[in-house]
Amino acid sequence: MFHMSTDIKSSEWNSLISDKTLIAADFWAPWCPYCVRLKPVFDAVALDFADNIKFVKINVDQEPDLASRYGIQVYR
Repeated sequence: MFHMSTDIKSSEWNSLISDKTLIAADFWAPWCPYCVRLKPVFDAVALDFADNIKFVKINVDQEPDLASRYGIQVYR
């Protein structure tokens, strides 16, 4: 069980979505100031709802194909 948000890779994502459990995903980038500001909020919510929802983070720089699959666009 995830107790905080956890960075995952594409292979882990595929396994998670096959579990059919609720997932909250944060597609983020380390250079994105909005992503950095959102992290503590996302982690706090993850702690509050850890029993019901898996909170995961996907680094769009490391997982561009996964981000693209869901229409996540990166603006620099």
